[in-house]
Amino acid sequence: MVNLILEEEEEMIAAHKQHVDEIVEMVKQEMQLLQEVDKQGSDVEAYAASLDSTLARKMEAIAALRDKLTGFRTHLQQEKDLSKKFFEQQNEINDVFDLRDAAGKEKKVADNEEAQMLTSDLDIHMSN
Repeated sequence: MVNLILEEEEEMIAAHKQHVDEIVEMVKQEMQLLQEVDKQGSDVEAYAASLDSTLARKMEAIAALRDKLTGFRTHLQQEKDLSKKFFEQQNEINDVFDLRDAAGKEKKVADNEEAQMLTSDLDIHMSN
């Protein structure tokens, strides 16, 4: 999953750069359209058709980039969720081992106390 995300990250950045280049080119075309339509006797119908075409291409470019971004963000969220789940399970496992260690230590303390009591009892019996 991590390798997929790293690969998608590079692709996303490259796609974004390409998108910006395309949009800049479209803006230049729009500026030319505006210069042409500002001239006396310009063809307003041609202007409207060209503007519509340019706006449609912009929308398509934006939609394509957003689709790519949506997929990328989905994978980022999946990786985040998996990492969280992994660390939660790792903590649960560590807690189990900590409980075992704590139980073992408690047992050793109890065993030591019992051994001391028996030794004390034995010492008392031997001194009598």
